[in-house]
Amino acid sequence: MSEISSSKKETSSIQDILFGSIAGSIGKLIEYPFDTIKVRLQSQPHDKPPKFKGTKDCIIQTFKNEGTVGFYKGITSPIIGASLENATLFLSYHLAQSSFKKLLNNEELTIPYLIACGGISGGFASFVLTPVELLKCKLQVSNLYSKQSVSVLTLIQDIYKTHGIKGFWWGQTGTLIREMGGSASWFGVYEIMTRWLKSINGRLENTTPELLISGASAGIAYNISLFPADTIKSKMQTYSIINPNSKPLNFKQSVQLILKYHGISGFYKGLGITLIRAVPANAVEQQREKLLSNFEVYEHLKQIQSENNWITSNKTHNNDRKKLKKAYNPGLESITRDVISYLDKSHISEIQSSESITQCIQQLLSKFALEKLEALQIVNSIPRSLVSLFSVIEECDQRFSEEETQEILDIVNENFPFLEQEVEDQGEEQGEDVDMD
Repeated sequence: MSEISSSKKETSSIQDILFGSIAGSIGKLIEYPFDTIKVRLQSQPHDKPPKFKGTKDCIIQTFKNEGTVGFYKGITSPIIGASLENATLFLSYHLAQSSFKKLLNNEELTIPYLIACGGISGGFASFVLTPVELLKCKLQVSNLYSKQSVSVLTLIQDIYKTHGIKGFWWGQTGTLIREMGGSASWFGVYEIMTRWLKSINGRLENTTPELLISGASAGIAYNISLFPADTIKSKMQTYSIINPNSKPLNFKQSVQLILKYHGISGFYKGLGITLIRAVPANAVEQQREKLLSNFEVYEHLKQIQSENNWITSNKTHNNDRKKLKKAYNPGLESITRDVISYLDKSHISEIQSSESITQCIQQLLSKFALEKLEALQIVNSIPRSLVSLFSVIEECDQRFSEEETQEILDIVNENFPFLEQEVEDQGEEQGEDVDMD
């Protein structure tokens, strides 16, 4: 049974990583132009005339001098980083929850423990995020203070040559403080909002608008809670670009510099534009992080692919390759295509529908003591045998009788009928079993 339990946890982890990666990439595309403005405002020099008078002027000047491309300067690194960051964030959050549940022997965690889980997950995510943000911040301001064109590869080589491997974690203190405190606020507010909205409306599940409202609220809480730490981090990571002849600033020196020239208000430069970006981006990310079936992810990605007229096959012609290289988001396009291809192989579009998924989950949750995540995994894996079911539900044989496990399988088969190919494969397996006997 330990092997089955391990398999179940591995499946859950893969789903956390998949959904978290998709969430991060989509959210980053939405928020990135706002982030560029924020970083440029945070990193303005203290000993020279400021490049921008404020948020509005920064937007106008960026568009006037660099066009739309200027708002997406250096996005390749964050697209990859967002996938890693959010996958790490969501996975470590769920692992922290599982640890607390076992420690407390309680399946329902109170808000303080969920906030602690958020802080823990933010701490892990910060170590993934710092190198990515270091490259991102430098690229976002490089056009303003350097006449030479700077690429990601050039930056990586320069950082490694000057500071070695540890140089990629310059600004880690600021990132760690921001992510631990911010993520604690993020997940805490999200859980509070979803529970409150369910209670006042007398529902067991949140509606999509409620999830979007909760996600937006969580994003605002995340950004307000420890914004000064983000400003300090940005100052540390961009100082060498703005002042190439000076030594890099450490955390303490950055704090002193901001206080000396800008006072307390200096720690909040770019906050307004950050709060604006937080609403749509975090609404999307939290909605993606919420329990979604493979079918829902599949349908959503197909819609994105169609709306953007993206390439639907890995076999691309020369013209398509040129188009892909020119696109500012080839990473997301490739991720979307690969995920769709993977899900196509499971034939979910032929087996499942939104109605059958809803009905199956409602039947499973109303009749059996299952976690929502377990019901989702049943929907995603579509177990046809006891062995398959045991790999999805932890300690299944201890929690449910033989009659109950068979009833779970019957519900699955009723809502998701066998495909002809599945029937043939099952017949072949049974024939092999007879031959072995």
